Amino acid sequence: MRVSKICMKVLTSELKFNICELETSCLKNSDVVEYPIDQRVAKFISLRLQYSCLYWSNHVNTCASNSQVNSDLKEKVLMFGTQKWLIYWIECLSLMGKLQQYTESFENARKWAEEHDVTINKSTAHLYVSALAIASSLQQVDGFQILKKHLKKVVKIEKQGQLRKWLGAVKIMHCSSHISCVAYSPNGRHIVAGIYDKSVRIWDSQTGQPVGQPLQGHTSQVNSVAYSPDSRHIVSGSDDKTRVRIWDSQTGQPVGQPLQGHTAWVRSVAYSPDSRHIVSGSDDKTVRIWDSQTGQPVGQPLQGTAWVRSVACSPDSRHIVSGSDDHTIRIWDSQTGQPVGQPLQGHTGGVLSVAYSPDSRYIVSGSFDNTVRVWDSQIVQRMGRPLQSHTAPGRPVAYHPDSNGLELSSSADILTTFQSNLLRQDVSHVHSPPDHSCGIDSEGWLHSLQCPSDQILWLPQQLRGCFQDTRQVLTIPPDAEKAAIKVDWSNFAFGQQWTETWADD
Repeated sequence: MRVSKICMKVLTSELKFNICELETSCLKNSDVVEYPIDQRVAKFISLRLQYSCLYWSNHVNTCASNSQVNSDLKEKVLMFGTQKWLIYWIECLSLMGKLQQYTESFENARKWAEEHDVTINKSTAHLYVSALAIASSLQQVDGFQILKKHLKKVVKIEKQGQLRKWLGAVKIMHCSSHISCVAYSPNGRHIVAGIYDKSVRIWDSQTGQPVGQPLQGHTSQVNSVAYSPDSRHIVSGSDDKTRVRIWDSQTGQPVGQPLQGHTAWVRSVAYSPDSRHIVSGSDDKTVRIWDSQTGQPVGQPLQGTAWVRSVACSPDSRHIVSGSDDHTIRIWDSQTGQPVGQPLQGHTGGVLSVAYSPDSRYIVSGSFDNTVRVWDSQIVQRMGRPLQSHTAPGRPVAYHPDSNGLELSSSADILTTFQSNLLRQDVSHVHSPPDHSCGIDSEGWLHSLQCPSDQILWLPQQLRGCFQDTRQVLTIPPDAEKAAIKVDWSNFAFGQQWTETWADD
């Protein structure tokens, strides 16, 4: 019992935060070149502390098996297991490369450490920056609640409640064939949809009743529809390859001749908010700009590298955004036709749909990686760097003009209107670490795209789908039973400031 007490005394007197004086959280332990980890351990962790870290539980268990544990020893072990010393012990084990020494002594903590084994073993600093911060935000380990008072500048993750609490069906419009695309009229009175049966159909958004007869003229399924800003015209793109058609929304009659120039299926069409142009994206890997009055092409095609599945114009008509089958998003200058920055990379599926909110604050995107995501467009435009991920149940999306509705179409021949009050919340505090945009690797590390060797944050498996870009405002999971995730980076310390994550008081 005497050795057990000595071990506990050594642990509680010598363990401390950042015991080996790590300068940054951006490097893994194995990448620390100046003053390597093994040399730091030899200098800062005494042999008696190393011994106590590795064998204290063996001595305590021996005493327990011999019924030699008195109240004083029990109190010391309890204090150790529920206070900051437990975290510092894990830190030492990580530095010593002995995390497997974790015992059954503290079951909840042991399970938590096993889940975060990758990050704690590979980067001691991320015990605090990533593992403990995320566990605290999501309340993963009951035994660690008392340690919340020590966490200061860390990322915060909020579950935004059940989706069914903030998304509710308002109207359901039935159709005799599959719906491939939807769009609201700018005046909010009508919804137009492209149909697999080669037609375009219009509904009254308030009553859900069809308006007039289907618009006929395409010779193959309609992939995309859009209203002109004055609601007078509808443009549509189809699998009949070369044709983009313009319709009179009141009479249902075609306006002028089809716009011809694409050499493959037209996947997406959009009007510029200033009414001057129509934009189309095609499987011929190009985005084309058309004069909306004459139907003539404007400039040369904007050349991509894969099928273009979605296009949208910024509210000021200055930029065009396109989503492609190569999992990327591209931003184009609508005046010069030149790309703005590099392709935005990180998707795990083709980008099926992109749309701006009417107030310009958000971009909503849908992808074949099976989720819908909402982005802060002001941050994206200001930083001019890649978006890393989207998510949408592979469904087209459209905003209602009052910014309070979101249209999702499905393959079940049903068009559903959703209320999205959460999107109206002030989430301006949600942004990426200053001057950093990130990519995620197969182990769950977020890396700086400016310096790929810099690791920003480590994510457990269940959260990786929600965090593939740090500028993401909100993630809508495909399972309505799960909560949406919101991330607050406003008080996040990392890199050379990582020690600010913890207050040792």
